[in-house]
Amino acid sequence: MDAIHYNVRCEGRIVKKAVYIAIGLNMDGIKEVLGMYVGENESRNPVA
Repeated sequence: MDAIHYNVRCEGRIVKKAVYIAIGLNMDGIKEVLGMYVGENESRNPVA
């Protein structure tokens, strides 16, 4: 799992959010995105 951080506007303020990306390998060994989740920052659990 990896995260990309973005500055986003939330209720009139700019806050930092993390988009968590879950990646796995299929049966052919090719990487596929399994899911993307938005969270507050990288140290907290992602929100599903």
